[in-house]
Amino acid sequence: ASVSLDVRAADSLPELAGNFPHVSDLNMSVSGLLSQTPEAFVRQFPNARSLTLGIRDGVDRVQLAERLKALPSIRELEMAGPLGPQFTEAVQSVIDAMPHLQRLDVIGMADELDVSRLTQLHSLSVYGTTEAWPKGALQLPQLRSLDLTHSSVKTLPPEWLSGHESLWPGMKLN
Repeated sequence: ASVSLDVRAADSLPELAGNFPHVSDLNMSVSGLLSQTPEAFVRQFPNARSLTLGIRDGVDRVQLAERLKALPSIRELEMAGPLGPQFTEAVQSVIDAMPHLQRLDVIGMADELDVSRLTQLHSLSVYGTTEAWPKGALQLPQLRSLDLTHSSVKTLPPEWLSGHESLWPGMKLN
C-alpha cells in the first residue's frame, strides 16, 4: 500500500528523529525540501518514490537540482510553479539532474522543455501556455504517455506519424 504525506504548508522541515519507511509519496514546498540535507531526507523517507513540489520564483535552481540529484529513489516528479522564465529554468535544471525519472508532470510551463536526457521516462504531462512540442520526446524509448491537453501545443511534429505508433494510444492533445 502506498502512503502519502503532505507537508507543503511547512516552509521548513526540522530533521525528524524517526524515519517513515511507509511513505512512498511526498508533497512539499521547495523550501521544505531545501531545509533538509539529502542524507536526512533519505534516512527519514527511504522508500519515497514520488515527489510533488511547489516552486516559487526566486528559488536557487542550482541548489534545487543538486538536492534532487542526491535523491535517486525518486522516480516520479510533479513540479508546479508560476508561468515564466524563472520556473522554466528551474524545471530544466531539475530535469537535467534527474535522468532516471519515469514520470514527469510540469504545471506552469511557458517555454520549451527539453526532455531528451530522460531515457527512462514512461509518462510526461505538460500544463501551461507553452506552444513548443517537448524537445526530445519522440526519441525517448520508454515513453508511452504524453499529455499535452492543458498546454497550447496545437501541432504534431511530422516525424510523429512514422515510427512512433507505440505512443499513439497514450497521446493526448487539444
